Amino acid sequence: MSASFARYLHDLAYQGHRVEIAGLPAAGHLARHLASSGPAASGLWRTSVTDCAEIALPLAYEAMSRSTRRDHKRRQRTWDEVAISRKVTYQRSRDSGELLSAYAVLARLHAHRWAGHTPPAGARHTPGAAHWQAVLKRCGPSTAFIATLALDGEVVAAQLCLTRNRRAYSVVPAMHPDYRDLAPGHALLRHLAQDLTCAGYEHLDLGRTAPGQHAYKNQYRPHWSQTLCAVSTPALDSRSVPDELSTRQPQQV
Repeated sequence: MSASFARYLHDLAYQGHRVEIAGLPAAGHLARHLASSGPAASGLWRTSVTDCAEIALPLAYEAMSRSTRRDHKRRQRTWDEVAISRKVTYQRSRDSGELLSAYAVLARLHAHRWAGHTPPAGARHTPGAAHWQAVLKRCGPSTAFIATLALDGEVVAAQLCLTRNRRAYSVVPAMHPDYRDLAPGHALLRHLAQDLTCAGYEHLDLGRTAPGQHAYKNQYRPHWSQTLCAVSTPALDSRSVPDELSTRQPQQV
């Protein structure tokens, strides 16, 4: 079936359609067909592989190295001290209204973080695009949530996640650049991991890993895997379509 679907995608690319598939498990049959056999050999596809990290819940701090445990404790002490004089609030959206409101905050936070800069190659999908509102409305609170961490009501870290069964998948994180000395991303992740554990989740996928993020994620003893992104490069001239492909009719999906 994977080989047949790969041939169908190949046909679409030959017919001039742009086809883009992201997040395929690199070890899966379809990814292997697109990356190394038939379609890839034609030059119609650009493929890239990205590392992904998944952590098991609850977080096994006791299994971490001594230096890593020390780093986690140091950051937690910092937030404990902050909480003495300031109000620290963790929240996870529970309904559609909270989800969409939190998304607007996340989009502003992400824009502020990267104002005047270009996110690193391989970074998450940039929030703010109009389609994200429609996506989240369609997903609803049953399959999407946004977790936030705030100081005195000001959100300093936010994370959009999608869920399936007992797994949560991080899609877009955002941190306030003015609070980087407090490592708000780590603080939010610790709150989120504990919250999801209490809610019955068993895994938290930290998603696509941009260059420079491996050390950050390794502090949580993740399981590493790879995903493949395949983007077609349509033929400029339909006459380049092989005879056996040009006679095929487009299929409906």
